[in-house]
Amino acid sequence: MTNSLLPTGFRDRLPPEADASARLVRAILDTAAAFGYERVQAPLAEFEGSLTGSLGTSARDLLRFVDPVSGETMAVRSDITGQIGRIATTRMGHHPRPVRLSYGGPVVKLRATQLRPEREMMQVGAELIGLDSVTAACEVVQVAIEGLKAAGVKDITVDLTLPDLLDILSPAGTWPN
Repeated sequence: MTNSLLPTGFRDRLPPEADASARLVRAILDTAAAFGYERVQAPLAEFEGSLTGSLGTSARDLLRFVDPVSGETMAVRSDITGQIGRIATTRMGHHPRPVRLSYGGPVVKLRATQLRPEREMMQVGAELIGLDSVTAACEVVQVAIEGLKAAGVKDITVDLTLPDLLDILSPAGTWPN
């Protein structure tokens, strides 16, 4: 047992930091709403099988516990994105596509890294589901940039990690092998 009040990677956020965090989240979500993104809220914890199955989260990234009601293993989410996909395909599966959804909430990592010593953090995002095009990708990037600007973030850079990005953006055969 340690003398610490909180586990490693967790901390209290006091004024004015807590106020600044809330303003940042609100600015990003308000910007997404202005672009037509509807807000959804996913639960902080789900059955482990839901998070690791169709949502694709690795079990090694999850803080797990046994639900005293069902006796099943549950886990605290380490990422909200997969939950948004679940909501879009199940609870909102009947909605016409594309569906624009935004979200914000805490996530918990089982282990910290040297680059990210925090284990608890806020995740805010917007997902455009059912429209796979360059225009859709541009919209999502625009929402991100405008949201960060509205939140007062300066010197914004965007990293795109789409494996087939060059193939999508370029006419066939124009990239050198």
